[in-house]
Amino acid sequence: MIDARDLCAADRNEAGAAETAAIRRRIFRELPQEAFAPRPVRAVAALAIASAIAIGSTLLVVAPMPAFAAVLLSVLCGAAYGSLVLIGHEAAHGAVVRSRTLQELLMWGAFAIFMLSPALWRVWHNRVHHQHTNRAADDPDNFDSVDSYHESAVVRFVAAMTPGSGRWLSLLYLPISAALVPQLILWRQSRRCQGFESLNRRRAAAESAAMAAFWCWLAFQLGLWSSLLVIVIPMLVASTIVMSYTATNHFLNPLVDDEDQLATSMGVTTHPWLDLIHFNFSHHAEHHLFPAMSSKYYPLVRAKLRQYAGERFVTPPHWKALLMVFRTPRFHVGKDVLVDPASGRVATVAKVTEALIGEQSPAISSVRSVHAPNEERIDFQP
Repeated sequence: MIDARDLCAADRNEAGAAETAAIRRRIFRELPQEAFAPRPVRAVAALAIASAIAIGSTLLVVAPMPAFAAVLLSVLCGAAYGSLVLIGHEAAHGAVVRSRTLQELLMWGAFAIFMLSPALWRVWHNRVHHQHTNRAADDPDNFDSVDSYHESAVVRFVAAMTPGSGRWLSLLYLPISAALVPQLILWRQSRRCQGFESLNRRRAAAESAAMAAFWCWLAFQLGLWSSLLVIVIPMLVASTIVMSYTATNHFLNPLVDDEDQLATSMGVTTHPWLDLIHFNFSHHAEHHLFPAMSSKYYPLVRAKLRQYAGERFVTPPHWKALLMVFRTPRFHVGKDVLVDPASGRVATVAKVTEALIGEQSPAISSVRSVHAPNEERIDFQP
């Protein structure tokens, strides 16, 4: 195992990337071949979930029931949408069916609740995010450096809604961002990050518009109260579920120059029942190591990572990781320092990781200059 304390950030990343690649090869050799075969039964599960949503939504419109019962059923529909989105994510990687047409059908059904274009998702998530995870200017899912905050009013607005900003707007992040972030990616990030050259922007915009038009038409047909129950509440619930995972996947990790899934991706530990209905989405480092693998086998990968990766493999409780996201800044100074440009709060990734695997709180200070461990001094003016 490498001793990261004896290396600067660039050397740590290079050594860690090499070690992760070796671990990945070792695990790959030990996995059963069927782990990499598609699992069409997930398509049947998707159909069952979609049918349950359709039945629940119909009951909300036609069946008389008390308001509290209607809201509860609406929340359950939202939870079902959340599970459906996670199947769509798996289908997009080819882990459910090999047929691209069937993949598209699954993605349309799964992503419609967020008006997320399948064409955009294939390029954004599969190609750009997975190939450039936590690389400062190339990963559309991270918050880059403090320079981007000062240069863009859009970034500053998004930052105010982001966990870790300390602002009330950040409370809206989980319930609304799954619908807003795809539009931010389509209209802004895809124009500034490498890897989007193959994106059919017209098709992506048309797909999002078609989904939005469907929901607007349905809302017009249903009226205010039924629209709230059938569309709005389920969308908010589904977003909260999905984003409660995605917020912890990479926000607490360092920026890198070399691909290193163990450094840039973090899974969480959640209740076994949630792993069942969320298709092991809590196993995120495992997913980044083997994105085309069926999530059924992620627990097996996790067991091997605990055996081979040691302390480099961190899987804190889900609630603890999510709380940490809300307590720590989002922008980077250098590779390993998180900072809030608005307040000057600073926390190192190393201290955050120590807090996640221990009982102590991360050391967060408010300063006007940052000294990243083993790196040159970096001046910062909030």
